[in-house]
Amino acid sequence: MERKRYDLNFKKMVVTKGREIGNMTAVARQHELDPKMVLRWAKELKCTDLEQLDRTALKLVQVDSHVHKIG
Repeated sequence: MERKRYDLNFKKMVVTKGREIGNMTAVARQHELDPKMVLRWAKELKCTDLEQLDRTALKLVQVDSHVHKIG
C-alpha cells in the first residue's frame, strides 16, 4: 500500500480548522485522517514560518517544472 502525501495547503487548512474550533482530533476525523498525524502537522507548522514554507514550496515547484521542461 502506497503512502498518501498531502500538500502544504491542505495541511494548513486542516490545522487552521483544528485551531479555530480547538479540537484537532475532531477535524482529523472529519477528513478521515489519523489524529496523531494532524497533531504532528500542527506542531511542525507552529515551529515554522508558514509564509516561508509557501515560498519554499513554490520554488520547489518552479525548479521541478523547469527541470522537466529542459529534460
